Amino acid sequence: MFKATGNKKTVSIFVKKLIDLGATYCNLTSSLFKNTYLYICHIAAIIFISSALFASPASATEFLVNTTIASTQIDTSVAALTGGGFVISWTDNSGTLPDNSSSAIRARRYDASGTALDASDFLVNTVINNAQHFSSVAGLSGGDFVIVWQDNIGDGSVGGIRARRYNAAGTALDTPEFLVNTTINNWQQTPSVAALTGGGFVIAWVDHSGVGDTSPSGIRARRFDASGTALDTNDFLVNTTIQNAQSNPSVAALTSGGFVIAWTDDSQSIDDPSLQAVRARRYNASGVAQGSDFPVNTITSSRQQFPSVAGLSGDGFIITWEDASLSPNDTSSWAVRARRYDGTGAALDTPEFLVNTTTSGKQIRPSVTALSGGGFGIAWTDRSVKLPDNSAEAIRLRRYDANGVALDTSDFVANTIIFNRQEFPSVAGLSGGDFVITWEDRSNSADDPFSSAIRADIFAVAPEMDVAGMGQSIPDGNAAPATADDTDFGSADIASGSVAHTFTVSNSGTAVLNLTGTPRVVIGGTNAGDFSLTTDAATTVAAGGGTTTFTVTFNPNALGTRTATISIANDDANENPYNFAIQGTGTGSPEMDVAGMGQSILDGDSTPVSTDDTDYGAVALTGGSVAHTFTVSNSGPVVLNLTGTPRVVIGGTNAGDFSLTTDAAISAAAGGTTTFTVTFNPGANGTRTATISIANDDANENPYNFTIQGTGINTSPTGSATISGTATQGQTLSAVTTSIGDADGLGTFSYQWKRGGTNIATTSTYALVQADVGSTLTVTVSYTDGGGTAESLTSTATASVANVNDAPTGAVTISGTATQGQTLTAVTTTIADIDGLGTFSYQWKRGGTNIATTSTYALVQADVGSTLTVTVSYTDGFSTAESLTSAATASVANINDAPTGAVVITGTAAKFQSLSAVTTSIADIDGLGAFSYLWKRGSTTISGATGTSYALTQADVGKTITAVVSYTDGFGAAESLTSTATASVVHVNTPSTGAVIISGTAAQGQTLTADASAVADVDGLGAFTYQWQRNGV
Repeated sequence: MFKATGNKKTVSIFVKKLIDLGATYCNLTSSLFKNTYLYICHIAAIIFISSALFASPASATEFLVNTTIASTQIDTSVAALTGGGFVISWTDNSGTLPDNSSSAIRARRYDASGTALDASDFLVNTVINNAQHFSSVAGLSGGDFVIVWQDNIGDGSVGGIRARRYNAAGTALDTPEFLVNTTINNWQQTPSVAALTGGGFVIAWVDHSGVGDTSPSGIRARRFDASGTALDTNDFLVNTTIQNAQSNPSVAALTSGGFVIAWTDDSQSIDDPSLQAVRARRYNASGVAQGSDFPVNTITSSRQQFPSVAGLSGDGFIITWEDASLSPNDTSSWAVRARRYDGTGAALDTPEFLVNTTTSGKQIRPSVTALSGGGFGIAWTDRSVKLPDNSAEAIRLRRYDANGVALDTSDFVANTIIFNRQEFPSVAGLSGGDFVITWEDRSNSADDPFSSAIRADIFAVAPEMDVAGMGQSIPDGNAAPATADDTDFGSADIASGSVAHTFTVSNSGTAVLNLTGTPRVVIGGTNAGDFSLTTDAATTVAAGGGTTTFTVTFNPNALGTRTATISIANDDANENPYNFAIQGTGTGSPEMDVAGMGQSILDGDSTPVSTDDTDYGAVALTGGSVAHTFTVSNSGPVVLNLTGTPRVVIGGTNAGDFSLTTDAAISAAAGGTTTFTVTFNPGANGTRTATISIANDDANENPYNFTIQGTGINTSPTGSATISGTATQGQTLSAVTTSIGDADGLGTFSYQWKRGGTNIATTSTYALVQADVGSTLTVTVSYTDGGGTAESLTSTATASVANVNDAPTGAVTISGTATQGQTLTAVTTTIADIDGLGTFSYQWKRGGTNIATTSTYALVQADVGSTLTVTVSYTDGFSTAESLTSAATASVANINDAPTGAVVITGTAAKFQSLSAVTTSIADIDGLGAFSYLWKRGSTTISGATGTSYALTQADVGKTITAVVSYTDGFGAAESLTSTATASVVHVNTPSTGAVIISGTAAQGQTLTADASAVADVDGLGAFTYQWQRNGV
């Protein structure tokens, strides 16, 4: 016999049948088909146990979908239908007629309750030759649906994509099925279909045609309207990334009428150069691509593949995939990751998030669906071999709300049959937040003992209530209170005791738990009046692990066991109301009180007063004593025992000033009394305090404590404190105590000197400082007398302390550069005077001559070669004139000063005229030297022209003339000034020289020649013209 623990119950189970299979090994072989594996296993034994023991708390019992059970049923797909039902399709490898080929497509419909609408599964394909497999189904408007699949008899080539529509009654609308792909070369495989708004649908598939994508394979798609008419004349290429293979497409509709397609990308593109990646592309309602394809995964190491996509509210969508990166949070093997996108295609999760919380082993082949309310659910194949399904494979699931927050703290197992393998799920959201999962089951259970079957389960959204105390679950209907779960409150005194216990209401279900009572927690039963609801629970408890608390307080009204019931009305269908019993025990105890003069003295009282005798009043130190008697009473139902030795203990600061004259009795009967007496005999002046402590068996007043006090009378001191010495700065004052006396005894003197009312020193003498000037001083002499009383005497104040002048400290310095044109600054930051600084005045001196009276001084030509000092003067706080003189600067250096005035040219700018350079306006504060002259024709120096005047020649005609005057100033600087240029020199004509001579014989027939070779002109010769005359005419 074995024991198994379910949600809240422990049950016993028996082995019904044990089969010895002889060997203990398994082989795993990859299949050629999508998402499938072939397991060949031999195990030592099989134990047949009811699968109900392993049910997930969120689901009902799974059910067998296929009625055709021969051979294997694989590759399942599910879609929700209008009205809350759903349809499941799959690949059937049974060879059952009318399709006895290698494989066929079968389907079956269900209503919202999970009741089959088809008595048996039905054959979808009418083309029965060769293989039909890898179906995908989508629900259309009005309850219609469409199923697509890969048809290996194809389209004239190797294989194609076919589809068939059905109405809400399950009647085929297409007979036969129709060919989807228009690109027919080579293989078209593994289709995915999604319903679009308006009743249409879109189909995507893997294409090996090489059309538009010459790599091994691409992704193509085609849209159809509600009547099944193609909206795209030809199928279109989806992927823009065309290197290597693109495979495993998944398509989902968007709320605006568009759609999104995701797939596995083997391109090793720059954004993911690892082995495989996930890419996607969005389309609007007109089928127009919204940009190029984009990478989905940000974790790029190793493989990311087999995506599944679902549309969310606001045109958003969620993509999930299997990841082999061994990234943080799941470093075991394959993991399931996901990423959400908004309506613009912008990622809402960066990076992607880990879906599975079960991280050991492999987590693969996820399927995602949108849930009502904007959330989503993801299911996948789990190879962790973890309980509650530690077989080879299981189906796990996790749900999220519209914000991407997990509704399930951890993933949970969906399948209830746990033998062998359950794998490759498909999930669809139903109305009201419910959802359905279908998967391949290889358990070889009795209802389908062949290799694999199709199973499904509906996960209804419902609350699941539990109440716990101290972390221990309290079953609904529990009638046996226990301390382990806080339903037994233990003991409480009927007079003063109370015990509060807090309980936790939790909701492990998939819907909000509503607590519907008013109040939410109702206390009833025999002794309900002994229990009170201190804090009520909240009205609602969130799904998926939400909690609320309530507190019940037990305050018994009688002795013995007191019982009640807790009842919580709620909407958990099988636990309403949630009831359980509670109990506590009422106990009795003595009740102690102490009184003085008939007035009760509270336990813990720390304020003695005369009205209850806890204040003994004033008592002389010598010969004085006062005795007070106190009464101990017991108002409880049992004897009060005083357990100390002695019964009354005196303690505290001045316990020695009090004595126990008479002790109390050992006990006081119920309603009885006993007395004790304490005497005060002060040992010192002032208030003397002590405590009374009485140990007893009153549980809440043990020990019983209170404070007592009395006052010792003190004698005042005589004499006075005086001050000797002169009240002048620098003098020392002394405190004189010789006349002080005290009948209670003098203690050690301490001193406090004060300036006005401010404490300044604590020795018997005090040296007067600058701060004391103008103030009066006192000294207070303090001591503790022989009776412990603090005493003090303060002297008469001195006269105001007179000042003694203090020389200033620090220095005045000069900052700046000692160069003509620079500014020097008198720096006074280090000057200090304890007598107080006044307003500064300044006197700058050149040598010994006063030159300026500001804080800064600008150096001029007159300072060159001299040193400067500055004297800073002020009147201090006590009217003493003070002054400080700086060190002298270095000799002030000269800075060359440019000359002023100008060179002016006088005279007429015409040939043969004389020009003069006039220098009368030239001046230089650095001193003028001897002038030298240079004349220029344009920019050319005129050779030999170095005088104060210049005679213009033919060479100057048409040119401008300038004069340059140079000299060396008094500090050796070369200076020069150039005049303004003259106007262009004008020409003055000069007569030609020489004569024209006629050569030749003056006879008829002879030739005469004009010879002008002797003609010359300083102004320059032009071209000759000739005019011969005869007799002057």
